[in-house]
Amino acid sequence: MESQVKNNYPWRLLDIPHIRDESGELCIVERSNFFPFEFERFIYVHDVPETAKRAEHAHKVIDEVVIALAGGFDVLVDNGEITEKIKMESPNTGLYIPRMVWISLESFKQGTVYLVVTSGGYNEREHIRDYQEFLSIVHSTKE
Repeated sequence: MESQVKNNYPWRLLDIPHIRDESGELCIVERSNFFPFEFERFIYVHDVPETAKRAEHAHKVIDEVVIALAGGFDVLVDNGEITEKIKMESPNTGLYIPRMVWISLESFKQGTVYLVVTSGGYNEREHIRDYQEFLSIVHSTKE
């Protein structure tokens, strides 16, 4: 993995429990042993062009976990003070992204499929889609 993901960052990598045998690998995700929140929504994305950028937003109240099911991509995470690029290439690892963290997904490998699990349903007013607005909100809450 390209980054080490520091423990004091608000985001963190989560190891997904899995069992491997001669018939393949089984990943097991249960609310009680994996997600740091009660989940409400699943989104999966596929057929992403390699040059695309996705997400490019922050959530005001929703937490999420991103998992690369196939292929891979980079996730840029930013809390207004720290920015980190994390390579997602394994279905055995999820990236927990708490609310008020800016995310951008890029550098997709051909054939990538990824899953996003969120703590809430879709609400456009809950998204922050302008990076400067995000920075303004983050810095105003720290004063």
